[in-house]
Amino acid sequence: MTLKPIHILSLLFIALLPEVLFAQLTVATYNHRGAMRVVEMAGRNKEFHAAFRSQYFPPDSAMAAKLPLGTPRLLFLSKLLADTSNIYRYKGGKVAFYPVVSLMNTTFTADKENILQIQSGINLKASYKNKLSASAYLVYHFTELAPGLRRAADSTGVLPVWGTYVHTERNKYTAFPVIFNVNYLPWKWLKLTVAHDKVFVGDGYRSLLLSANPAPYYFSRIDFQYWNLRYFWMMGMLQDEDSRKFDDEHYTKPMVTHALSYNITSRANIYLFESVIWQTTDSAGHRGIEWNYMNPVIFYRPAEFAIGSPDNVIMGIGGHVNIFRKTSVYAQILLDEFVFSEVINRTKWWGNKQAYQIGFHSFSVAGISGLTALAEYSYLRPYVYSHDNTLKAYGNLYASLGHPLGGNATEAIFILNYIDRRAGVQAKVSSAKYGVDTTAFSLGHMVYSPYTTRPVGQDYGNEMYQGRKVSLFIAALTGYYIFHASNNIRFQCTVAYRRTTVGSVMKDGFSIDLGIKTLIYDESIDY
Repeated sequence: MTLKPIHILSLLFIALLPEVLFAQLTVATYNHRGAMRVVEMAGRNKEFHAAFRSQYFPPDSAMAAKLPLGTPRLLFLSKLLADTSNIYRYKGGKVAFYPVVSLMNTTFTADKENILQIQSGINLKASYKNKLSASAYLVYHFTELAPGLRRAADSTGVLPVWGTYVHTERNKYTAFPVIFNVNYLPWKWLKLTVAHDKVFVGDGYRSLLLSANPAPYYFSRIDFQYWNLRYFWMMGMLQDEDSRKFDDEHYTKPMVTHALSYNITSRANIYLFESVIWQTTDSAGHRGIEWNYMNPVIFYRPAEFAIGSPDNVIMGIGGHVNIFRKTSVYAQILLDEFVFSEVINRTKWWGNKQAYQIGFHSFSVAGISGLTALAEYSYLRPYVYSHDNTLKAYGNLYASLGHPLGGNATEAIFILNYIDRRAGVQAKVSSAKYGVDTTAFSLGHMVYSPYTTRPVGQDYGNEMYQGRKVSLFIAALTGYYIFHASNNIRFQCTVAYRRTTVGSVMKDGFSIDLGIKTLIYDESIDY
């Protein structure tokens, strides 16, 4: 695609809009911590619960707001580059605006193709007397897609990470995602939230329970914190595009989730997780909201049995131990279905849908400030997350709510990141294996393939990677410079190598990703 003047003008307009709206400027020092710094935080504060973290993607390390010496201040860009915030204050409240600007070009050597991604918009943050706070991203998102992702988007009507789109012509996709959070804190120990966003539960790069993989969804949430305990109860509303094609009224599916985290010591944490998804209309009629699940302190599996409805209940347990002051070992176990006798007898029954994850992350590796490392391994049995129809599958808009690979898969990933103030480099290597479903049968990989379509007579003996085996290897090196820390706007360049092997057929190639990016979510499709 050729970059048109209207694209450049729209980016400049959004970048300058805060300067036009407000004349009052405040230079602040920001001390954002990246995901891996939760190790250090948890080691110092028993009230900090590393597994429950925001999905807004923060800068990777602490950084000052002032520019390094020698950085040019170019006319109207000087305020933007100086990382100023534009704040309006009125009787205990304040509102701040930040620009959202992204212009990325990706070149694929194997396909000899260039694709473009543009984002422009506003990040709004507001607060009132430390009781009420809100944040919102209002974004225009335009993207072209690589051939593999293009086929998936055309068949599903969904863009990875962002959700539904407007498609005007070949390989041109436009979305208008609105991401918001509204929080009310009536007391120090209680927080009420209404949002269109994502929730992440876990200590690692991936999560088996709730992850950054799907498109944003609507939810309300109650967080309660006392002593070393933190508990949240959440009701979300997911979407199912498969059902929407046939029934424009009943294509939503409610989800209720609760989780309890306990900091045993400043070095050790354990958390319990449970989530249930049900369809609002079934053979018995219109169920709507299932009030048996609204009790915030019950277990969902007994409630499910009590009402006689086979809904999709996910249970999990996880935690971490800081083996050193800045190094943590973490783990997760997921139980989708579980019959103890079948596991002990190793029958490989299809209904034993379990997954586990183990990993470690470390801050200040070898005593080098700013150097972080993460290594992680995930194992997911066949049919994990799937159910008897798509309205009860553990996903939103064709994407798993947990691990992005779905079931019948394993993945090992290693990340090494170094940042000095605003400049950084990241090396990431991942290796995955999974078994692809056939056109006629579900073999346990695709979350949205009902397990009722599994092969006849194959209730037992379900092996890992059954089906057509796929091996995936990705190595990526990213260099970046964060010039607007308060909104994580960066210059970024990524060189990646991707190799996919299906049976004896191998396809590989390099890609080069270059441009300016506002990192709201991690949009890398590294699976």
